[in-house]
Amino acid sequence: MGAAKGDLNSKQFWVDKNRLLFVRLFEPTRTDAAKFQDVRFEDYREMAGGWVAARVEVRVDDKMIFSEDYSDILCNVKLAPGTFDAKQFNDTHWEKP
Repeated sequence: MGAAKGDLNSKQFWVDKNRLLFVRLFEPTRTDAAKFQDVRFEDYREMAGGWVAARVEVRVDDKMIFSEDYSDILCNVKLAPGTFDAKQFNDTHWEKP
């Protein structure tokens, strides 16, 4: 999706043109279509032949309301088969304690 330069009233996503990485999502909030949330994927790290965003920020009305920072990121890790089975989801652990 796209929008004209400076348009902050249309749903859109942004891609870094040099590395073709998804860096930003701009869309109405789920609770109020008049408010827009700005989700930013930052601190990309090249890993295992691809890219991983180690930081995600969510802003509404230019105020950060949520952020996630990832550390100890591992790639090409073998996951238990139950990881993607909804019936086994609560019994399968894919994150580090």
